[in-house]
Amino acid sequence: MLSIPRIIEVVLYALANFVPYLVLSVYAFSNRLRFSKQFTAFLCSIAMLVQILTRFYSIYSGIGSTSLIALIRFISYLIIFAIALNAHFGKVLFILFIYSNFSNLISIAAVCIESQFLLGQVHRLYCWHGALTMLILHLFVTLPFSITVKRRLKPMIESNPVGNEWSYFWLIPATFYLIWQYHVYGNSQNTMEVITQPRNVIFLGVVNLGAFLVYYIVIQLNSILMKNLELERQNRYLDIEKLEYQALHDRMEETRRARHDLRHHILTMSDYLETKEYDRLKAYLDSYQKSMPDNQSYLFCQNRSVNRLLLFFATQARDNNIDFQVKLSIPEELNIPESDISVILGNLLENALEACVEQQKGKRKIIISGKGDKNSLVFTIDNTCENGIKKTRNGEFLTTKPNGSGIGLQSVKHIVGRYNGVFSAEKKGEMFYVSFMLNL
Repeated sequence: MLSIPRIIEVVLYALANFVPYLVLSVYAFSNRLRFSKQFTAFLCSIAMLVQILTRFYSIYSGIGSTSLIALIRFISYLIIFAIALNAHFGKVLFILFIYSNFSNLISIAAVCIESQFLLGQVHRLYCWHGALTMLILHLFVTLPFSITVKRRLKPMIESNPVGNEWSYFWLIPATFYLIWQYHVYGNSQNTMEVITQPRNVIFLGVVNLGAFLVYYIVIQLNSILMKNLELERQNRYLDIEKLEYQALHDRMEETRRARHDLRHHILTMSDYLETKEYDRLKAYLDSYQKSMPDNQSYLFCQNRSVNRLLLFFATQARDNNIDFQVKLSIPEELNIPESDISVILGNLLENALEACVEQQKGKRKIIISGKGDKNSLVFTIDNTCENGIKKTRNGEFLTTKPNGSGIGLQSVKHIVGRYNGVFSAEKKGEMFYVSFMLNL
């Protein structure tokens, strides 16, 4: 039976080993919590309880069971994090493996330092001086690492996936995790003998340093990719704004010419009236009316972002002889960032336009309808589609572009998911139907 001071000692050791990385985990996913802060704190307390109970079990079962207990702890944390965090499972694995590697390095380094100064105490698991040693190491290792979490890892976690990169990113820290597991537990030496030898700790430190450099490269590559995507998105905005400006300039020029010619039109119509040539007057009026600018065609809805996108694709549709029908009731202000609505509509309209351009037979058309207010936004985009649609085994649509990435619909689905919305896409006959609903 353990004494109360010994129980307190083990609890302090467990918390010193676990709490810093638990805090960093919650911070990294602070914008991806699935539940309220109170319920998340409850799940975190369960994770801490798992840490403490497994430490007590190690005391009774001995150091030989450490590898199995470590595995049980990792699986328990993974389940708790998967429940608490509304994030890609690969992201959860990525962060959990990284933190596990750092946590294990701190633990092993602390034991090694103890073995050099407190030789008689090293075989006594989870002592107060072990906890103190870990706290000192946290100041020199974990604290600097937390700056990297803030500046690099957290933005990477919050970024939207471009493709399926998070399905394999986690394998990088997992590989380093297996390396140190094998080095510590996968040999004929006693585990305590391995972790008390400075050369082994130095080796594991070098492994973690190499891992850190790899993580840094991955984070940098992800950052460059996201910047390129943002630049591409901004270029699309500039193209749309340029088209809008050109359309406005053309309309002003048409209005100027119309005013300049108005005096001549009045003289001509007056002449027809005086000579009572009413048929010719009517024909002239009909002709003149057709030459007037059609202001309505440039205002699809009150929302500037949506109208700008529709203007761009309406022009593309007109140049390709595609019937472009729009029926919208969208207010001027929406509770959604311009970037999100632009990505959704831009991808869907681009897909619809490309499907119609590839169509060789029959009438080509795109039909758009939508309605929005402060609480929701609903859109349907239907287009003729002559080519077949390829799907994966999971029902995901595949791109038909020769050099396409096929991530357009994935981006749309991801954004719709962030708004707890609904997305639907299906092909029936010669029509492709897409619809989405967002809760704003």
